[in-house]
Amino acid sequence: MTIVKCRYCHKEIDKDTAYSPAKGRYYCNEEHYLKHEGKKQKDRENYMNIKYGKKTPIQNAESDRLVEYLQNTIGEINEPMIRKQITKLINSGHTYKGIELTVDYIIKIKLLTIEPKYGIIYLVEKYYNETKGYWIKKQRIKKSVGGHIFDSKTNVVVVKKRNDKIKGKLKTEEF
Repeated sequence: MTIVKCRYCHKEIDKDTAYSPAKGRYYCNEEHYLKHEGKKQKDRENYMNIKYGKKTPIQNAESDRLVEYLQNTIGEINEPMIRKQITKLINSGHTYKGIELTVDYIIKIKLLTIEPKYGIIYLVEKYYNETKGYWIKKQRIKKSVGGHIFDSKTNVVVVKKRNDKIKGKLKTEEF
């Protein structure tokens, strides 16, 4: 009587009663074999997705939404090239929303035109941090203004306060 371990549950079982689909591979039963193979396949897919940058369905939906936004804003685009550029940008640490806001900033604030034949990668890389600062500043202003509603005739002026106090030194008067 030889004792072997099930590859799925690691339980010790008799070699004669164990399910063995291949030489040297033992399982409690066929069900454990199928579960183990399913787990191996899932692990293999996860590894390949990480190694080769495959996208999850959520990322694909976000990518599709971004491509649709670019088609609406820029016009006719080379979709395979744009998708490849988006993947490169995402892999280098940019976000889908960040790319969208950067394109919006380039077109509406900087008043630059994006040539569809060149794509977006160089402009997004150039203006991404500038855009991030712009949007953070804009959100800070919105938060500080609170719930006030301004009409189109109201001019909003941001006043930065200066700190004129002398720091570090205290003046002492001698009597």
